[in-house]
Amino acid sequence: MSDIPPYDRAAAKRALTDFRARRRSATPEVVVALCRALGYTIDTKRGKGSHAVALRHGAPTITIPKVFGPRIATGIMTTLEEVFERDGEIEERNA
Repeated sequence: MSDIPPYDRAAAKRALTDFRARRRSATPEVVVALCRALGYTIDTKRGKGSHAVALRHGAPTITIPKVFGPRIATGIMTTLEEVFERDGEIEERNA
């Protein structure tokens, strides 16, 4: 049994691909949707209005600021791609 929350991997892969193509114009709402697509839950109370936090057991916590640029968007994207890849490896091992 794994700690990976159930999520649609095909939909998550499409969301990651779309985010990669549009990360320069990403908004916090887009990042929240992407995180949810990978099984994260969003906590908006931690940041006292300045940011949200995406949480998932066994995965890195992601801080989603209200305002960010391409460098932060790229960092978030890289982290989520690594989580996605790791989930795939875990699923292959458990199959």
